[in-house]
Amino acid sequence: MGYRSPSSEKHAKHLLLGVAAALTVGALWVLLSPAPQMGETQGATGAVGVEHEPSTESKAEQQAVLLNPDEFPVIPGKGPLRIAMRYLGEDGESGFANEQIEQTLPGSLSGRVTGVGLVQDPNKEDGTLASPGLEGVVLKIMGGPQDGLSCETDSQGRYRLLDLIPGTHFIQIATPTGGRYLRLQRIKVRGRTLRNFALGMTVDVPLLFRDHKGELLSGATVEMDGRTVQTGEDGVAWVAGAPSGPRVLVQVSAEGHVPVRFELNVLPLRMSNPVEMPALPQGATLRGQVQSWPEGELPRVTVVPRAIRPGAFQVVWETWQEVEVDHNGIFELNNLPTDRMVDVRVFHSAGVAKPRVRALRASVLHSSIVEFTIMRGNARVSGKVLDEEGQPLAGAAVVLKASNPAATLARLYPGLANAPATVRLPVPGAIHREVKTKKDGKFDFAWGDHPKGTGSLLLSVKADGHQISRREIRSGHSDLRIRLKPAIRDARLLLTADDDGPMPEAYVWIVDGEVHETAQPELSDLLPGWYKIAARRGEHDILKKRVYLDGRSELAVR
Repeated sequence: MGYRSPSSEKHAKHLLLGVAAALTVGALWVLLSPAPQMGETQGATGAVGVEHEPSTESKAEQQAVLLNPDEFPVIPGKGPLRIAMRYLGEDGESGFANEQIEQTLPGSLSGRVTGVGLVQDPNKEDGTLASPGLEGVVLKIMGGPQDGLSCETDSQGRYRLLDLIPGTHFIQIATPTGGRYLRLQRIKVRGRTLRNFALGMTVDVPLLFRDHKGELLSGATVEMDGRTVQTGEDGVAWVAGAPSGPRVLVQVSAEGHVPVRFELNVLPLRMSNPVEMPALPQGATLRGQVQSWPEGELPRVTVVPRAIRPGAFQVVWETWQEVEVDHNGIFELNNLPTDRMVDVRVFHSAGVAKPRVRALRASVLHSSIVEFTIMRGNARVSGKVLDEEGQPLAGAAVVLKASNPAATLARLYPGLANAPATVRLPVPGAIHREVKTKKDGKFDFAWGDHPKGTGSLLLSVKADGHQISRREIRSGHSDLRIRLKPAIRDARLLLTADDDGPMPEAYVWIVDGEVHETAQPELSDLLPGWYKIAARRGEHDILKKRVYLDGRSELAVR
C-alpha cells in the first residue's frame, strides 16, 4: 500500500525507461516480456509497438500489450475491508512523536467463534465437516487497561484482536441474536495466542457447592454467562439454559469465603445428578487507612497476588481492584485468600503512596491492618488547557498514561508474569491517571511512581468541540500551556486500488473506537491531522501506515 495526494500522476509507475506506452480512454498499456524479435511491430492484440535500437545486453524488444482491467489483482481476503484509524494530532511533529512512543503491543488473540451444528469446512475441499462460523459476533475486552477494545467476526466466524497487553483479559462475546458470554484468556508475551470459542446448545447445569468445612453451602451466589442463581439448602445451584462448550466460566461467592471461579467443559447432555465442585476456601479480612492525600478524588486500593498457585479453582482477584476508600480514608477488603502473599498498593492522580507497597498474608485469626499516606511530591506534570483565544477551558479531560503499559505492569506486579496467571490486568495510577480541568483550566498530576526504564508518558487532552492534543512527557513540567484548536471536521479519506483493480463491496471504519459501516470506500467528517491507519480483510493485513489527512486525501490499496 502507498500514500499519494490527488495531484499525483496515477499511472506513472507503468512507464519503464526506454519504452513508450500508449494510454487511451478506457485502456491501460503496460509492458510485458518476453518481447518479439527485432523488427516485429505488431502485437497479437493489434497494438502498435515501438522500435528501439538494440542494446549491448539484449537483442529483444519489449512490446506494449492491452490488458483487461478484470485481470488486475484483487485485494486479498474475503468480506468487508476493516480500517482502524487512530488520530495522533494536527501537529506534524506531535504526530511523529506520538507514533514513536505509542509502542506496538506484542499481544494478539485470534481464532473462530462457532455455533451449533456441522457444515463443510470452508478451508478444506475434501468434505470435512466443522462447526459453522458465526458472523457479526462482537468480542470485547471487559475491564483492565484495555477495557472496551473490540473486534467483529467475519463471514467464517474468524476474529482477531491486535495490540494486546500480555496477561489475562476477560472477553465478552456478544452474538447478533442477543447472547452474552464471558470467557477469560491469557495473552502470550511472544507470538500469536490462538483460541476458538464454541457456543454450543443450551443445557441445564446443576452444581453442588460445599463450604470450607465440607458442609453443604446454601445461599451462595453462582454466576454463569449472565445467569445468576442461589444455592439451596442442599447446596445445589441449577443454572438453566446455559450454553455448552469448553472452558465455560462459573463464579461463586459466599459470606466468609474466598470468591472463586471455575472453568468447566460443559457437555451438551441432559444432567440429572449435580456436579460436585471443590470446597470453597475460608476468607480473611484486611483493614486499612489512607491517612492523608492531596485534594481531588479519593484514593483507590488494589490487591494483586505476589505469586499464582495452580489449583482446583481461580481466585476472583478483580474483587479487590480499584477499591475506593471512604471520605475518612478507611477501607476494608473482605474474604481475601489466606494461603499466599499479596501486594497492596494505593494510587492517587495527584500524589504518590508511602510506602509504595505493603506485602502481607491475610489471616482468619486476626485482622490485618495497613496504613498509607499519599505524598504530593515534586515530580509533577501540571499546567493549563486553553482555547484558541487563550481562554481557560474548564471540564477538559486530561489523561496521563504510560506509553509502554506492559513494561510498567511487569515492574509493579512481578507476580503477573507467573503462569498460569488468572489475574485480570489492574489499572494502577502509574499507567493511567485522569482528571478534569478546573474553571481556570488547570490540571495537576504526580508521576513519581512511574517506574524508571519503562518508557515515557503520553499526555492527552480532549474537550468537546476541539481537536485532541497529545504530547510526549519525558520529565516533569509545571507550566504546560496546551492550546486546543476548534474541531473543524473537513477532512475526507478515499481508498483507491493500485492498478485500478476492483475494490471490496463493504467497509468497516473504526475511528478512535467509533464504528462506521458503509458500502463506500470513503469516509468524511474527519479531523485534519496525522492518523495511524491499519486495514485488514479477513485474515490478511492490507495496510499499516501513518498519513496526514487534509481536505480530500487518497490512499492506494495494493
